[in-house]
Amino acid sequence: MPTVRRRGVLAVLVAGATIASGVRSAPGEEKSVRGVVPDEINWSAVSGYPAGYARAMLEGEAGKAAPFTYRVRLPAGFRFQPHTHAGDEHVTVLQGAWSLGIGGTFDASRLRAFPVGSFVVIPAGTPHFVATEGDTIIQVHGIGPIAFRLVGDGGSTTQR
Repeated sequence: MPTVRRRGVLAVLVAGATIASGVRSAPGEEKSVRGVVPDEINWSAVSGYPAGYARAMLEGEAGKAAPFTYRVRLPAGFRFQPHTHAGDEHVTVLQGAWSLGIGGTFDASRLRAFPVGSFVVIPAGTPHFVATEGDTIIQVHGIGPIAFRLVGDGGSTTQR
């Protein structure tokens, strides 16, 4: 490798190491390994969400502007009308088939089924709707706070 190229690579490595060394936990902040097994998951209905929707917070708090991870359990035949979120949603399908449609009007012909193992990113502000055929569990992560706005007739929205 020519000397100039080696120096360039070395400079990039040194810069990366310098930046990485500045990334640390806040003083006094204790970090520990946290985990949950399926039998320890606490599911609960969430006020303002459609009947049948159950959430289990795994990490973070719904109302805080911080990272979160939660699971959602949805029954067969579930429908969630068009809505948006203030932050990006990162969705992984863990059980069943979760169907997603994009747009401000629920249109079953526009649903795309995502089977177990699928991953979807829904950008902030994107109107979308959801349906399930069988019992479904998804895992969602992003940056809070967690909320949605229903998309009404003519594009109006309602905070939930």
